[in-house]
Amino acid sequence: MALLSCPECETNVSDKAFACPSCDYPLRAPQNKSASSWPDVTGQVAITCISARAIAQVIVGIVLFAGFFALMAAIVIYS
Repeated sequence: MALLSCPECETNVSDKAFACPSCDYPLRAPQNKSASSWPDVTGQVAITCISARAIAQVIVGIVLFAGFFALMAAIVIYS
């Protein structure tokens, strides 16, 4: 692991880092190494990286929870 100088704030940063930990300056774009058709990450800054699969799972979870709640409410109301 080598240390590089950040072009923005001149802090020593690992050559494996996606962004500078001090100023969040993007140093390199994440590489897609998976065979999946899903993109690896969204965003270029280390703090804002989140996988598209995680976003999809949260959305599906919310929809399933809302559907379960509506079903339970209908059972209580109509029984």
